[in-house]
Amino acid sequence: MEALLHSLLQPDNAVRSGAERQLEEGLRARPDEIVGELARVMQAPTADPSAVHLSSVILRKCVDRSRTDVWDALMPQTQEACKANLIALMTGNTPELIRTQIELAIAKIGTRSIAEGKWNDLLPSLAASIANDTNPGVRASCLEILSEISSDLGTTTLSGQLQTVQGILSASLQDPAPKVRTAAAEAVLNVACIVDNESIKLFQPLFTPIMNLLSSFIQAAKADDSSAEDFASIILDSMVLTAEANVIFYTPFCKELLSALLLVIDDGSCPEILRGLALECVLAVSEAAPKRVAKVKGFTVKLLDSIVRLVEEFVEEGDTQEEVKAWGMESFTVGECLSMYDSARYGLQRLSAALESKSLAQAIEKKVRDGLSNGNDWKKPHAALVLLCQTAEEHEKYFAKALPQFVQILVQSLSHPHPFVRITGVECLGQFVEDFDDFTAKYHAQAVPALLNSLNDPTPRVAGCAAVTLGDFFNGSEDGTVDAYFLPVLTGLLGFLSRPDRTPLWLQEEAIEALDSVVLNASPDCGHLAAKLYEVLPDELGKAGAQGRLKLCGKIIACLGSAAQIVGREQLLALKAVEPLANLLGSVHRSIASSEDPRIEPLLESWGKLSSVLEEHFLPFMPLVLPVVLSRARVTEQSVGSSGGGFFSSGELLAPSNVSKELSHETLQACKLLCRFAESLHTCLPGQTVRDIGTVLLPIVGHATTGLQPDARVEALRASFALLACQACPKPEFASAMVASTTAAIPLLGRIPDDAEEDADAKDKLTREVTALTSLLKVLAQTLFKYPGVVLPQSVKDLPEALLACLELSAKRQLRAQEEGSSDSDDDSSSEAGSEDEESADEAESEEEALQNAVARLVETTLVQQPQVAGSMASAMGPGFLRLAQTEAHPDGIRQLGIAGLESLLMKGRTEVVQPSMPVMLEILRKQCSDAEEADEGFTCAVLGLSRMLLEGDAGVPPEALQQYKEQIFEAMSAVLSLRVPREWENAAASAARGLMQLFTVGFAPARVVALIVPSLPFEGDDCEDARLVHAQVFSIAKSSPAVISDSNRALLMTAATKLVTTKTQYVDDNTKAMLKKSAGVVKSF
Repeated sequence: MEALLHSLLQPDNAVRSGAERQLEEGLRARPDEIVGELARVMQAPTADPSAVHLSSVILRKCVDRSRTDVWDALMPQTQEACKANLIALMTGNTPELIRTQIELAIAKIGTRSIAEGKWNDLLPSLAASIANDTNPGVRASCLEILSEISSDLGTTTLSGQLQTVQGILSASLQDPAPKVRTAAAEAVLNVACIVDNESIKLFQPLFTPIMNLLSSFIQAAKADDSSAEDFASIILDSMVLTAEANVIFYTPFCKELLSALLLVIDDGSCPEILRGLALECVLAVSEAAPKRVAKVKGFTVKLLDSIVRLVEEFVEEGDTQEEVKAWGMESFTVGECLSMYDSARYGLQRLSAALESKSLAQAIEKKVRDGLSNGNDWKKPHAALVLLCQTAEEHEKYFAKALPQFVQILVQSLSHPHPFVRITGVECLGQFVEDFDDFTAKYHAQAVPALLNSLNDPTPRVAGCAAVTLGDFFNGSEDGTVDAYFLPVLTGLLGFLSRPDRTPLWLQEEAIEALDSVVLNASPDCGHLAAKLYEVLPDELGKAGAQGRLKLCGKIIACLGSAAQIVGREQLLALKAVEPLANLLGSVHRSIASSEDPRIEPLLESWGKLSSVLEEHFLPFMPLVLPVVLSRARVTEQSVGSSGGGFFSSGELLAPSNVSKELSHETLQACKLLCRFAESLHTCLPGQTVRDIGTVLLPIVGHATTGLQPDARVEALRASFALLACQACPKPEFASAMVASTTAAIPLLGRIPDDAEEDADAKDKLTREVTALTSLLKVLAQTLFKYPGVVLPQSVKDLPEALLACLELSAKRQLRAQEEGSSDSDDDSSSEAGSEDEESADEAESEEEALQNAVARLVETTLVQQPQVAGSMASAMGPGFLRLAQTEAHPDGIRQLGIAGLESLLMKGRTEVVQPSMPVMLEILRKQCSDAEEADEGFTCAVLGLSRMLLEGDAGVPPEALQQYKEQIFEAMSAVLSLRVPREWENAAASAARGLMQLFTVGFAPARVVALIVPSLPFEGDDCEDARLVHAQVFSIAKSSPAVISDSNRALLMTAATKLVTTKTQYVDDNTKAMLKKSAGVVKSF
């Protein structure tokens, strides 16, 4: 083992790699032996310290969660021996560096073992060592293990141990060793992060001892005690985490906590790191419990003053005017000022967002005006501008009234003597463009001339920021503002590029980016002016390339592509600029040797823009561009341009075994570019090129791995759909293969395990996959609708189950969103986060609605446009829709979709679903009519669905089924009509009445039906057709067969007729009124 460890420590890569393989093979084949040997080396008194430390690291990794295979493979006796050895090493005279690894190993094993009920004596052992061990390092290590285990296991597992844990930590806060007291404070705060609202009361009494301990460390740190500074940093760091995870720990002491931390922030003699952590903690508490913090009288304004003072204190002034003039990004924020200055700036934004209120806005405005009026100290107006820049967004409505005055102030600041003030004024103007709607349209006359003047500022950074802000100023502008300033802005930015002092690279990049933004937002009317770029930018590209500035090259290339869009095809051809431009880009293209080259993406994007502009004139450049694009997108081993195969092989999707690599960002970008090529060149793209592109795209859509970026599938499918429109595309074959690949992709999306929902990354991935699912279904529906002759492949038989799985996924996500939105607790943090949860629930509901609509549209399209599979689709979807409709656990929207799906199948003549659907519809009506307050939209949908089944003739309920269910139908519709439902359900009542009349065909006496309907008249919903027909038919029956109207119903019918004739309704025309009057006369004569 010693020899293996020695090899692992060697600098030679080959030797080290061989030793790593040997170790890995040993852990797999002989885990007990290897773990035992590692423990022996760690305990050997004469062992090399480096080997001992490496042994501890390897052993710790062997028990980590990521290597459960090693620990689980150990025999029970080896596991027990390992635990005993680790405890012995930790409590022995072990060096600090090695003890740290042992702590981690014990914590990892302890978490697993306690959860499994296997190491029950660990906590008592730790408690004994904390109480009795004479070595402070051991006591501190035991506390850190206790903290780690508690955080990992959570309240549920430790519920019976919390009182013991609290006692240990309370006693340790009084330990004579500062290190132990610090470890105890850290452990308390870590445990507070994970306990529930009831259990946290057990630990809140420890808040005051922790604050006293922190205060003592801060006082010592002010006297240059570096250890005390470290201890205070650890406690403040943990306090921040607790505020973010479970702020309720602090709520009883909010005023005391905030006041104490504010003193630290304001104390200039305190180490900067502690002041920064105190600020971070205050902001974290303010964000987690804003209502509680806002109740602390006067605190918000005091905190605002403190942060502004930090901005003033930590902004740097250059030693000499020459240094100021030479500022680049690096020297602008140097040394220790970076952390505090930037933290203070960001802190203003966080404060504004967390505690947004009218009173805070008023305080900000006053402080801004006071600071800008100070002419003696440049730091005051600088801090005032920073404050305005960082807080305007959150107080947009309030500041909008004072915006004209603020703009005037900012314009004046651009001529301030000090460059820091000028630069902040420029940045603030740029921020206002983002924060205030129509800012460019309203204030361009004041701001643009001042910014153009700043392009000539003697300080390069000020000029560079002015260039950036000009680009932002016109970004997205659609009112012609760009055109009005295009020439002076173009001249100014090109003039800036010609400055001899533009040496900082980032300045040149920002100026080119601003040029790109201005060009992108200009109209073709500026094309003759933009052509000037083709005189200047190629030289700039040559200079940047010669200097190896590849990122700058990429930005210049992007700008050249954007310029082509407004210069236009005719001017490019007239200027004879196409070939030189293509040759220039081609030379760059050929010089790229790596896919990591920063020039390649802007280069490909520029090729895409040129293809859109030049259309058929771009075709000669495709042989240069296309191989690179396809190589970035391709996921099959099949070579481009091979004859046969591809999507033409048997009309089916390429087998998943042909997939040779995972897809990445570059594949996504390549698919977008292929889509642009297909759209731009649809009239002239050769058949072989179409084949080559399609052969690459379709395997991306149906890639067999679930780890594929969902966006890549969507972009590949969109590109495929664009390819279908190409004249040379063999549409039936390609469309069939496209449907097959899409159908194969659907089951691969949205399949994340339930337990991954707690993971933020997994939740984000699931959201993107749901969005991708929606897009795939929409494109598939478009394909089937536009190309009805497509030959559906065998794999389409899986489509119904895939669609139903989509709806099940949608239902699950809706339920989870509802649960998260409705979960409530008594603490501040939950009430504060309520609105954010509602927004999240609304967003999820919107996503689910889009997915459901996409499924419904695809089903409809398939039934109408694909008669050859309509029957099998209906047969497969019918039971699924039934399942959705009758599962009460589903959200209302999903149940309604199931009912609506059944109705849709019936409307399309799918009588095979009538028999199983009928009892389900009737049961839904029976349950919901029994409790009208609980009735949902599914109620209305079920009534409409049942009525449609009755009314559709041959496509509706077969006579035998109508005969079988006639009494249940009568009872269900009677229940509907007997409800006094809200007006929005009047349509359902009218539909129920119309359906009831269909029972005449199976021998129901008209008197029985009419007697049920008359008390509900008149119907006043907005579905005029059902209501009109019911009214007309009832009065027609009354006229032709007055005997069917009972004495009790005559007055009711007369009242209904009078109301219908005298009230303006959208479904009673003149002819109907005449008929009603005549019928009413008949009724009156009874």
